[in-house]
Amino acid sequence: HAGPPLLAVGGHHDHFTEETVALWRAWGGSSARLLLGPWGHPLTAAPGPDAGPAHRLNLGELYVRWARR
Repeated sequence: HAGPPLLAVGGHHDHFTEETVALWRAWGGSSARLLLGPWGHPLTAAPGPDAGPAHRLNLGELYVRWARR
């Protein structure tokens, strides 16, 4: 269990999804967060066929909000 917080972000259509989830699980503790959505590796730049308007996130703003908490 690592001490620093973690925000792991991945996509259902990303070829690194398994690694993202494995990192999140291995990190452990209450400081680890996981965000998965219908994205490819470029995340919001290449949404998957199951993505809708609500899946378009401003990841920069999300990271800043998470870091401030």
